Amino acid sequence: MGASLSLPWARLRGSEDMNLVSQRGYEAAACVLDPDADDLRTWSRPQRLALVLGNEAFGLSESWLRACRHRLTLPMSGGTDSLNLATAAAIFLYDFL
Repeated sequence: MGASLSLPWARLRGSEDMNLVSQRGYEAAACVLDPDADDLRTWSRPQRLALVLGNEAFGLSESWLRACRHRLTLPMSGGTDSLNLATAAAIFLYDFL
């Protein structure tokens, strides 16, 4: 189970809830498949970070992307264009713990 019982997380109802996140001092980063996004390997993360992940089929909506200050992507090679959400989330979380 790893850190699943001690890692803070929240399920937000809509992108407007991101105001609550920023009011508590977090910077939001959208986890996206985008060549213009910051590479996870070289990105300098803020002290308080909120990762925002979309679903596997459609990712994050434009309103969610606008609500996030940063965009992050996982480096992939060999023609792979995506991972399932659980795997991507695990890689992002592992990198930040």
